[in-house]
Amino acid sequence: MKTTVIQPHKSSLGMGANIVALITYLAMGILLWVPAIWYFAWIIPIIIFLVEKKSKFVKFHAIQALVIGLVQVILGLILVNLVSSSLPAQIVSIVFTVIIIFMAVMSYLYKQVGLPLITPIANSISDKVDK
Repeated sequence: MKTTVIQPHKSSLGMGANIVALITYLAMGILLWVPAIWYFAWIIPIIIFLVEKKSKFVKFHAIQALVIGLVQVILGLILVNLVSSSLPAQIVSIVFTVIIIFMAVMSYLYKQVGLPLITPIANSISDKVDK
């Protein structure tokens, strides 16, 4: 995992970029545990990505949160449909919650942590959407 420390700065939303990134992860992470809403938790990072105008740090974390959320939802749906027990899906949810909390803490510390498999996808999406 590659970690880059970013200089503290303000988001175009009027608060510290670290607070916006933290809110992105936590809001999505909380919604992923709410029944019937967890399918749509990925909307929060999309909204943050589209609303943020100047902080590449916030945009990076919004897209990375989006990819983390989508991977969790997809894995959860696959496991629920393939296995008669919901235990594997719950284990996946717990693992992804730990990842989300870790990323929330790192973003609050103005650190950009690259996750294997997820960050390359997030960077690719960010580059395409940002242009």
